[in-house]
Amino acid sequence: MPTVRHHHHYHVEPARVPLLVKIIGAIIVIWVAFAVIGAVFKVLGFLLVAAAVVTVGAIGYSAIKGGSDRKRIR
Repeated sequence: MPTVRHHHHYHVEPARVPLLVKIIGAIIVIWVAFAVIGAVFKVLGFLLVAAAVVTVGAIGYSAIKGGSDRKRIR
């Protein structure tokens, strides 16, 4: 007699979610998305400022170090 293995497939019923829960869920998802986007822009803004400072510093340093010898840049 062959042994029959019982695979437990849990049949998930299609959830009947109330509209209010869907709306609250959508608001939470949108809020999280905006929070992530805000954090990314905050980091990018910091990097942009840091890059600007480094660039201005490099230009200033090369201008001071180069003196009147500007033909090296071009």
